[in-house]
Amino acid sequence: MRSDRDAVIQKFLVEFAAPDGMDVLEIGCGDGRVAAGLAGWAASYVGLDADPAALAEAQARVPDAAFVEGQGEALDFADESFDVVLLTLCLHRMDAEAALAEARRVLRPGGRVVVLEPVPFSEVGRARAVLRDDAPDHAQAQQAMAHGPLPVVRRELFRTTLEFEDAGEFLDFLFADYADPEDEDMDWGAGFPDGPGPGLRGQHGGDFDDDDEDADDDADREEEQDAADDAPDEDDEDASWRDPDLEHLVLSELGPKGGDAPLTLFDDLLVVLLARVD
Repeated sequence: MRSDRDAVIQKFLVEFAAPDGMDVLEIGCGDGRVAAGLAGWAASYVGLDADPAALAEAQARVPDAAFVEGQGEALDFADESFDVVLLTLCLHRMDAEAALAEARRVLRPGGRVVVLEPVPFSEVGRARAVLRDDAPDHAQAQQAMAHGPLPVVRRELFRTTLEFEDAGEFLDFLFADYADPEDEDMDWGAGFPDGPGPGLRGQHGGDFDDDDEDADDDADREEEQDAADDAPDEDDEDASWRDPDLEHLVLSELGPKGGDAPLTLFDDLLVVLLARVD
């Protein structure tokens, strides 16, 4: 996968964050792709994420920056520690009010918070919505910014691209981010409003009101054996737990693009600048 080929995200973040010579904190830094473009501008750069594996990748990618494990709603930094706080594609996945309050706490007077958020109606956003209904989360993030502790100075939509070798690579990308089989609180999207299909049910662990409670024991044992036969080996890294019907629904959102050819998809993003004016 290749993302942001024309460095559009970096352009907007440099413009909004003005990191030149600043002490910058990035919340939701992931594997350090944004840090790689911004850290060279900053006097100091700290990336924070809850995923230790992603932080290890980030540190290897940007050795001059500091990367720490933590949660954006409870920052382990002193008051007024940073000139810029950047929230990268993560505010809608958090308690947005708490995260913005913490961002303000660690921000110096005159500092700025820059929020980068996905937009649900992009090509990538429509595909995401098949797997998970993020609309309420996006709404609470927008509400928190509008009524939060820092005034909104500027908002702007822009478009970037994601490039994949084929539709299969796109499915790998999408399912890895939005359909964790261990996530029992998954809020499934438009594809299966009442839960995942049969291919996911066995390994997801959910109970979706099987009406045939009187199925005989032989049938139950046969289903259990089938599930065991279909379970991935320990060393098998493929996504064999994924539901083919759900994959088909995702690809149907792409229309003619959902084939074996290289795939370029638009992803619309919103960048919001908030400032501490006291």
